[in-house]
Amino acid sequence: MNPDDADQTTITATEGGAYVYQVENEFGCQSQNFLFIVVYDPVPEPVVPILNFPVETDTLALCGTGAMTVITIDAIENENIPSSPYTWQWTVGGAGTFQSGQNPGVIQINEEGWVTITVEFELDEDPCSEDEQIYQATDSIYVTLLDIPDVSVSLTGPAALCQGDTVWLEIITDSETFALGTLSQGFISGDSIGTTGPGNYIVEVSETNEFGCSASASASLTIQSLVTPQIFSEPAEAVICPGDSVLLTTDALGDITWLGPSGFAGQDSALYVQESGEYFVEVQFYPGCGLVSNTLQVAEYASPFLSASTAAICEGDSVTITVVSTAGSDITWLPPLSGNDPSQTIAEPGDYTVEVTSCGITTQSTISVGLNTTEFFAEQVGGENTCMGDSILIAATPGMSDYVWNGGDVTDSLIWVFAGGNYQAAAVDSFGCDVLSNIVTVEFETVPGAPVFEFDPTCFGDSITISVASDFTLDWLAGEEGPAVPGGSEVLIAPFVSDTVLYAVLSTEWCIGPVGEIEIAPKPLPESPIPATDAPVCTGTSFTLSVLNPEEGAVYLWVREDGAQFTGAEVSVFAQSTASGGLFEVIPELDGCRKDTAEVFVDLIETRAVELPADTAVCEQSLFTLGADTIFAEYTWQDGSSDSLFTPEQSGDFTLTVVDFNGCITSDIINVELVDCAVTIPNIFTPNGDGRNDLWVISIAQPLYFRISVYNRWGRLVYESDSVGRWWDGNHYQSGEPCPDGVYFYVAEIQSFEDVAYNLAGNLTLTREQRNR
Repeated sequence: MNPDDADQTTITATEGGAYVYQVENEFGCQSQNFLFIVVYDPVPEPVVPILNFPVETDTLALCGTGAMTVITIDAIENENIPSSPYTWQWTVGGAGTFQSGQNPGVIQINEEGWVTITVEFELDEDPCSEDEQIYQATDSIYVTLLDIPDVSVSLTGPAALCQGDTVWLEIITDSETFALGTLSQGFISGDSIGTTGPGNYIVEVSETNEFGCSASASASLTIQSLVTPQIFSEPAEAVICPGDSVLLTTDALGDITWLGPSGFAGQDSALYVQESGEYFVEVQFYPGCGLVSNTLQVAEYASPFLSASTAAICEGDSVTITVVSTAGSDITWLPPLSGNDPSQTIAEPGDYTVEVTSCGITTQSTISVGLNTTEFFAEQVGGENTCMGDSILIAATPGMSDYVWNGGDVTDSLIWVFAGGNYQAAAVDSFGCDVLSNIVTVEFETVPGAPVFEFDPTCFGDSITISVASDFTLDWLAGEEGPAVPGGSEVLIAPFVSDTVLYAVLSTEWCIGPVGEIEIAPKPLPESPIPATDAPVCTGTSFTLSVLNPEEGAVYLWVREDGAQFTGAEVSVFAQSTASGGLFEVIPELDGCRKDTAEVFVDLIETRAVELPADTAVCEQSLFTLGADTIFAEYTWQDGSSDSLFTPEQSGDFTLTVVDFNGCITSDIINVELVDCAVTIPNIFTPNGDGRNDLWVISIAQPLYFRISVYNRWGRLVYESDSVGRWWDGNHYQSGEPCPDGVYFYVAEIQSFEDVAYNLAGNLTLTREQRNR
């Protein structure tokens, strides 16, 4: 529904669908109704149907039997009549039958002769009209059947192809035109197809006779990839029973030659054999291309028996007993065992029986399995109170094989061990059982290590204490091989002034450790320093303190008389003021040892500072000059000029560097902003909206006070402003209406940022006329 019709009581529906009409009274109560409208397509205009055949004459020639298409057209519009919205019915008489379709219809021609075709179609029911539209058209055509060429083709060749070969497939046909099919591979040469690989090969031929009728035929041949030929036996287990034979067969393609234990055995696909041994076939697919099959072992029937993996059950282990019999035998284990597996695993000693049936012969076989009781021991042979580093002998029960010790690669019943721990041997007894000995625990007396000397490095002339911390017995020695000397765990040397060598040894009741040796020397004192300085210097710069005879590894501490400290063989100190100088003491230290100190006095020259005025802004129309606050020996401005005065010509930073009469250098900087203080008042403007001169603008930079008033020729105020950023656009300041063209009078009160007052008045012309530029 059109939204504009939402409040109408009557609307015109132009589309099908569901429509809802809803009303509401003055109390807010609502009611609604639904209506579904269906819009039908317009009824087709009447037509004059005629049948249109695939030829313009009344005779149609077909190649053999087939189908033809008949179209119903409108004789008025000369166009095909659409199938919808009509219901169609075709009737065919004579040499044809109706096959399918509405418009067009398909007619099947079965024989030569006249075919009469009638079509009747009726308009489907139309609720918008009571008129019926029923149409009918009838016509006949004579059909002649033409001969179709007789075409045939065949393809012959090998069924398989050896790798790397090329074979030729022969094409047999009476046709002179043939080609490989769309799914073919290979190439045609004459009346043959050459190929180097397996696949499905197709050849197609076609012929067209003098009537224009065509026919085609095709033939195919599949060449397989060669695989190793397979042979099979019946029975499958290939066992020759007494007085019987085994049937061997193969499904290999090509010429077959059987070979057996006696040589050539036959050439058929099936072969009966009564001799045990190996059999296989050689297959030739074509000259030079052949393969050999798998080999099949044919066996003769043999009496079954039981075999055990060992004659006795090892402790905690099991034994596997297996039926040895011809393939395909039926196996039944008798109690205490059960089942028909060829092998059984047992953990208990005893007699075990199996019943085996093969070739119709049933045999029982029994095996006896015993229990292994071999004893295996290991023990330590002497070696009590043996020190670490010596060896202890362990012996295991002799007479076994394959000895393995957990303590090394020894494969004998004896092993020498060199470290404490748990040792155990494994071996194989005479029954083939794995046996494991008891665990032998071996302990060695601990041998003390070399003593570890503890001391703190001491400066030359001080005292030093050397100690050894240990739970073992400590002996100090008078020389590397000398006797023990009395003493406790510490040795004191005071004063310590020369290199000293000490010897000590640790021991237990049975074992003595290696002699420990230590050579110690006192830490040297640093050399007495020779201090120097490059002072005097000007304040505001830096001076250097240095040691003229620095020693490698030494640290130098400089201490000023006010307590300030500096570190280094050469240090740079900033001279903030004359108080930064004075007396400095240098203290040398080498590896924590200090010796004599030295002093040096630093004299400083007070630098006289230069001061420029504070940053400022001035009118560029005024003459502004910069200068130092006092007299100096030399002047240098940022542009390289050397006058004592400088006149800025543009805004920016200006730097003055001076040298006083002591040769000390100092500088200062000032920022100056030059401001255009001129007042510019235009006498005409054109507020016509063309983007040019549409505002009346007064030019003044950074005013302290600003107020303008504009009056018409009768003295009435039309515009006023106290802001530099707001300008007159030609409209009345109260009503906003455009002021008429004409001459106006203005009054301006302005005070520049330098506090210069301007009281200005004059005439102003307003015109909206387009002006040529």
